[in-house]
Amino acid sequence: MPAEQRLSRRRLAWRAAVLLVGSLLLVRGTLVGSDQDWPLGPMGQYAFSVPPDGEVRSPG
Repeated sequence: MPAEQRLSRRRLAWRAAVLLVGSLLLVRGTLVGSDQDWPLGPMGQYAFSVPPDGEVRSPG
């Protein structure tokens, strides 16, 4: 088994920056986005259920 290695500060900062940007995009999409912003939108299509014999209507 290879020895464990620590991330350098640069790589750790890069990962933290990517996490921060992704989180901000997700929060922005949830608060002011629409389903068209997928995968960073609110995904409202999962907010309700349709009966098995129901009809799905789309405004688009």
